Amino acid sequence: RSRQEISNVTTDTIIKDSLVYISKHISENLSLQHVAQHVALNPSYFSRKFKAVVGTNFREYIIFLRISKAEQLLTSSKLSVSEISYICGFHDSNYFSVVFKKIVGISPVKFRKQNKI
Repeated sequence: RSRQEISNVTTDTIIKDSLVYISKHISENLSLQHVAQHVALNPSYFSRKFKAVVGTNFREYIIFLRISKAEQLLTSSKLSVSEISYICGFHDSNYFSVVFKKIVGISPVKFRKQNKI
């Protein structure tokens, strides 16, 4: 998400800071505990606050953001599916393909073919 989109999601500065952090570190192994520590909140409290403000739980948000980034890269780059899965924080391209298909409804390869610019 862009900074503008994040601004539109919330005026809560702690959650906004966490969303910016997540966006910048999406290719890394992001845990709820790590992000909660970044914004200096107890993980349990951060989890509840995140869901209340963003409208989805932390894990689902991370997956949504990673799949969105993958869709963008699949349509705008010539990177391989394996490279894209890694850039988007999936360090197992088979798992990435399974998650992508579950969320988008088609495989990453099929998605790329259907959405070529």
